[in-house]
Amino acid sequence: KVDLSGMDLSGINFTGADFTGANLNNTILYETNFTKAILKEVDFSYANINNAILIGSNMTKVNLSYLNLKGLDLHGVNFTYANLKLLSILLANLP
Repeated sequence: KVDLSGMDLSGINFTGADFTGANLNNTILYETNFTKAILKEVDFSYANINNAILIGSNMTKVNLSYLNLKGLDLHGVNFTYANLKLLSILLANLP
């Protein structure tokens, strides 16, 4: 499992990448591209995912606790069994 907690991963293209079980706690993901990425069981708690692209990504069982989402495109995203505790979604483009 990958531990990228606390890192600034802004602007990186992770299209189709497999992050299953990764720790992205407290990361900065401004304009990061996760199109069709596998994000199963990822810990995104306390992360800032502003203007990121998540089109068609699989976010099954992710931890989105205390996550700040602004200006996202969430078309086709699978949030099955996701932990959405105190999730803040502002200006998200929902399907």
